[in-house]
Amino acid sequence: MNQDRRLTKEEIKSDQFVDSTLRVYEFLKANLKSIIIGATIVILVVGGFAFYQQQQQTARAEAFLKYTEAIEKYQEAESGWLDADETEKPFETATTQLQAIFQKYPGTSVADKARYSYAKARYYEGDYDGAITHFQMVVNEHQLENQILALYAQKAIGNCYEQKGEYQKALEAYTPTEDKLPQIAMRDYAFSDFRLSQARCYEKLGDFDNALAIYKDIIDLFKANLEKAIQQKSRDLIPGAKTLIASLPQPPKVTAAEGLENEGSYHEAFAAYAKAIHDYKVGKDIHGGLTDERRKAINRFEKTANDFLINLRDARRAESEGRDPLRSYVEAVGLGGRSFYEKSLDLRRTVRSMKKRFSVVINFNVCRSEVVRAG
Repeated sequence: MNQDRRLTKEEIKSDQFVDSTLRVYEFLKANLKSIIIGATIVILVVGGFAFYQQQQQTARAEAFLKYTEAIEKYQEAESGWLDADETEKPFETATTQLQAIFQKYPGTSVADKARYSYAKARYYEGDYDGAITHFQMVVNEHQLENQILALYAQKAIGNCYEQKGEYQKALEAYTPTEDKLPQIAMRDYAFSDFRLSQARCYEKLGDFDNALAIYKDIIDLFKANLEKAIQQKSRDLIPGAKTLIASLPQPPKVTAAEGLENEGSYHEAFAAYAKAIHDYKVGKDIHGGLTDERRKAINRFEKTANDFLINLRDARRAESEGRDPLRSYVEAVGLGGRSFYEKSLDLRRTVRSMKKRFSVVINFNVCRSEVVRAG
């Protein structure tokens, strides 16, 4: 071989590959035992996790099937409970099955549901202390996806205390802390439900002033949410109005409407946009400058706009005249929490009447006592 010949790039790369391979071989040879142990641990961990996951899925499926069977028994018992005599135990089979589920599968969503139904069965059977214990466990230990169930459990605790005649404890149960009212879609609904129950307890305790204050709070909350709904619906309708205006030849000026929109006065802004469109249509009609296609587009817009604006106008007029505005408000925006509002109005009238009668009785007794003393 010619000693003076220079190595080619291919030969250099080949030698480097051989050197690297030899170094890897020497490393493997020196550390083979450690590598085997490490690889075995990794395999065991991965395999163990996969096995655990499979076991969990199997357990969840098994728990769900058992819960389905148990809840069918529970619902049958619940349906026949009112007709059962005192010697019958309609919930016996269901409660045994439900108890087995939350004991065998703790920390699962199904366990929460099983315990909640178990607690309800205890409530129906008059075991209020037992029901309170299990409802409280649902409140304290529920899975994240069962927040609504936990809210119902919290309210059920108050119901149990009411049945026991312990109205002060019921009142405390109906006054959950902020963390017990999570930020979920039905938060205001749940809040009003709790407040309505608080007012009922105050009535039973003879504290009419606090009951009336709560009814006022519920009514005020409803009105505040109603105003938010009006603004939100107006805001949702504005883009359609602006798109229509932009499509018109020689569109009307809407500077005032834009100013109201920028200020956040969405209802007034939408009304201004709608008026600009209506005035534009009237002006074009006078001069015969509106095509059939544009007329149809404006008519479609005005149908939607008028349904909203006219119903809202009628509702506010009825309210100012002391008439019931709810039907028109429902037509305008829909009403979440309407039932609580109506109940609060009715109950406020009832409590005011009770308070007056109670005051009359007290005043009569005071007068009679004074007459007796004077005699």
